[in-house]
Amino acid sequence: MKYKIVLNFFYCIFIFTLLNLSVYGNTFSPSQDKQISEMLNHFYKSYINEISKDTHNFLTINSIKNRYLTLVLQDKIALSEIGYDSIIDAQDSSLEWLDTLKIEKNKQKDDEFLISYTDTYSKKL
Repeated sequence: MKYKIVLNFFYCIFIFTLLNLSVYGNTFSPSQDKQISEMLNHFYKSYINEISKDTHNFLTINSIKNRYLTLVLQDKIALSEIGYDSIIDAQDSSLEWLDTLKIEKNKQKDDEFLISYTDTYSKKL
């Protein structure tokens, strides 16, 4: 099974001010797209690395969230009360996901990026 996570940057409000990005309308320049993609890649690699450990270090996990997610988004995730991690769209994680982690611009919506990985538990694509 392949998981896809759609991030709308005006809805989720990722902290792009760290990258000093300026957004005009709903489009990003190619250099901004590259910066956003690199930031998302670093976020997901850091986050999956940490939550895949047998013993979770919640200080480190919260530090990663604080660095990349706004407080509004963190509050929304915390209030969702769902039985899985909405950041990775799964209950458990695996370091093997990092081998298939893919970040690409959504061709239908210019202000969204698609994050996907292969579910190594079910062995489905």
